[in-house]
Amino acid sequence: MNHLAWCQALGLNSGLLAFQGADKYGDMIREKLHEHQVNTDFLVQKEDFETTVSRTFVSASGDSCSILSGGSMLELPQHAMKLFFAEPLQHAKCVSTEIRHVPLASVEETLDLASHSVRFLDLATLPSVAVHDAGLGDWETLERCLAKATVVRASVAAARELVDDSASRTDQDIAHRLRDKFGIPFVALTNDANGVVLAFASGGGNDGACTAVVAWPSSSGADLQGADDAFFSGLIAGVHLWGVPDDHSSAVRLATLAGLIRGACVDTVGAWPSPETADRLQRLLVLPTASPPVPVVKTRAQSVEAMMMPFAKAIEGPNSSLTRDIDALLVRY
Repeated sequence: MNHLAWCQALGLNSGLLAFQGADKYGDMIREKLHEHQVNTDFLVQKEDFETTVSRTFVSASGDSCSILSGGSMLELPQHAMKLFFAEPLQHAKCVSTEIRHVPLASVEETLDLASHSVRFLDLATLPSVAVHDAGLGDWETLERCLAKATVVRASVAAARELVDDSASRTDQDIAHRLRDKFGIPFVALTNDANGVVLAFASGGGNDGACTAVVAWPSSSGADLQGADDAFFSGLIAGVHLWGVPDDHSSAVRLATLAGLIRGACVDTVGAWPSPETADRLQRLLVLPTASPPVPVVKTRAQSVEAMMMPFAKAIEGPNSSLTRDIDALLVRY
């Protein structure tokens, strides 16, 4: 959800597709999304549903631990994505999803429905945790999700599990092997300490795969909460603007942009963009003059109507595409 707010701040018209409860957490989330002008027309709200909530505990020393309650998104019935969200998914230019608290079958269904779009996948937890601890699905489904994505962000540790490699392999080797194993056009492996390792196909083909390493820009590191979401939003904004990189310079340009967004996030307490981060981004987003233009940073003064998602323009009214009865769906599946 946080990355949608960052995408919106970077000039993309963003919206959230989710099931939420008619509870205080759902109200709080919707209020926050409205504050950041993220479209909520396709949220499905029902009293019997439970809203996904992440609770973060911070110790006196500054260490933190987050516990995620998946809510109703963790119990999505089969074909729920198609029944409720096919319309917006089939009209969006870019679609992002994550492996964290949604059943892997629903993640795969989302990617299938958005086959015409640029598909972004954030592997936000270790694969072993997703499959064994969280029980989101099996390894085969997880691997199919990776193979269907256009851009994948993951940690080096998560990628290492997927290629079943020893710790002696370099981060670049891991990124290269992950891209080759699943045929992913663009892979970005993040490391909080060092930066990001990229793997991509030179010329856009399957041959001549290349890797690159981009260090994080200097920052205070005031708050790392939301760093990966901010970086992910930078990938989305850059690909939306420039396309999927197919050479070293375009890959580095994309990662540099995403790193700057991440830096603006971690330099501010709180994982959401603010007027202060917008000002900072305006100063930071200065790339060489030969480069295509960078994303336009939006301020909250702009109207929501002016920033409606492309797919929403053809649909009248909130949730108008959700014509099926939710109770009937849950009984059927």
